[in-house]
Amino acid sequence: MESIENPTESTAEALAVDEQQLVETIKQRILPQLRDKVVGMRFPDFETSGTNHSYSLQQMILSRVTFPPEKIKLHSDYEHGTYQLCCNDIQLYIDIGLWKYEAVNHWKVKDQGSAVASLTKVSLVLSFRFLVDADTGLLQMSLLTCKVTVGKAKLRFGDTSSRWLYNLIALLFHGQLKKIASKALEDYSKQVMEEQLQIWSHKIFGVV
Repeated sequence: MESIENPTESTAEALAVDEQQLVETIKQRILPQLRDKVVGMRFPDFETSGTNHSYSLQQMILSRVTFPPEKIKLHSDYEHGTYQLCCNDIQLYIDIGLWKYEAVNHWKVKDQGSAVASLTKVSLVLSFRFLVDADTGLLQMSLLTCKVTVGKAKLRFGDTSSRWLYNLIALLFHGQLKKIASKALEDYSKQVMEEQLQIWSHKIFGVV
């Protein structure tokens, strides 16, 4: 990203950046840092019980994230100084240290073990703004919104004698896993991006 020689110029002029350069900066610096920060994050445990069954997911850790470069798009609104970054077809892999399932109906199934979850068709939408600070006259980058949506979930079970059965039971986990992952990733990504935008504002625009 090219430096701004005169940070006190109008917002519209300051934001007339080369979008291709901005996209490349996002691909090469921003998203890799976000990826490195979220890998290793822990998800909250989940447990539910009904009349006939109970199940839980525990010790969940994000082990890998992939951002397809060709699926990263940037939409700009120069008039308001805002940008919307859309990343589609992200893939996530979550190590599940312990899952448990128990059926108390005529099946009388009870088991537990480990699993790996793959989440696909994941989208990340970030909107941010370049603005001129009224006190310093310097440009700053500010995060406006962060939205994560998980499209599909799939579990691969291990440590069980009835893997074929649990591949069917996994359907019970999918909905809750998608909710847990999207909410946790949204909150964590927002925190990471706010911190990183502050750092980048210091480095690029000399914000004090």
